[in-house]
Amino acid sequence: MLDAGEMLLDDISVIETPGTTPTNLLQNGTFETGTNKWRIIGNHHGEVIDDPDQPGNKVLHLVATGGTEHMSNHGETTFVGNRDVVNGREYLISFRAKWLSGSRQFHTRLYFNRLARTTLLEAPKLYGTPGTRNSTFATNIGPTFADFGHDPAVPAPFSPVTVSIRAADPDGVAGMTLWWRLDTNAWNNVSMTPDAGTPQRFNGTVPGAPPAPSSSSMSRQPMHAERRPCSPQPGRIHAPSTRWMTAWPPRTACTTSGSSCGPTMPTGCTTTLM
Repeated sequence: MLDAGEMLLDDISVIETPGTTPTNLLQNGTFETGTNKWRIIGNHHGEVIDDPDQPGNKVLHLVATGGTEHMSNHGETTFVGNRDVVNGREYLISFRAKWLSGSRQFHTRLYFNRLARTTLLEAPKLYGTPGTRNSTFATNIGPTFADFGHDPAVPAPFSPVTVSIRAADPDGVAGMTLWWRLDTNAWNNVSMTPDAGTPQRFNGTVPGAPPAPSSSSMSRQPMHAERRPCSPQPGRIHAPSTRWMTAWPPRTACTTSGSSCGPTMPTGCTTTLM
């Protein structure tokens, strides 16, 4: 490939004198015996897998992390019986290829760059599976979140901050909880209240604090939402956390990716920088 990319390959053939005495010079062009007879080197990597569209048929899953070169960074094989390419003789080169990602330029050539050609692989106009189910489907993913923010953006010393977020779920959102802590002290939490003026928006207030010794310190707030009991998968669903530069003492927080989150806010969590 001429640049980083990913594709599937199958049925590669080089037919000598196709119009008179056709002879296929390639060995294992269907990859039925794995990568036997093939050398895939450098920044190109190959693995033989089942054809996603035709189970039982073997294809080469080719992944390139960079462009091809003359002496390396490519896949190569040797003709049957070490046959040479003869100038002036006709050769028919064919293959089946499916583009997956990255570069669409697939370069083929015979020994010493003879009969070199770059093929632009077809790609769908729409990527992914728009409108159809994909591998990440879940029967109930819990609440979704949007429009996360806080006001004021840079609070003055002793000034409280209102943290807001919009949460929605087909089963309804039973409640929202905002967690916060001062430096490495114990976690505190406050229930967030529905915004009377904006549907699905919840607000929570973090109390103010005195100035920090340093002129710039960080504060982070995570949140989680409680599904209503009618949900098939009850539990806490955690929204992204945020942080901002303030004149407050240092604050830290995290959100969990697991299904359990006790009052102590467990460690080993992940945060999203807004």
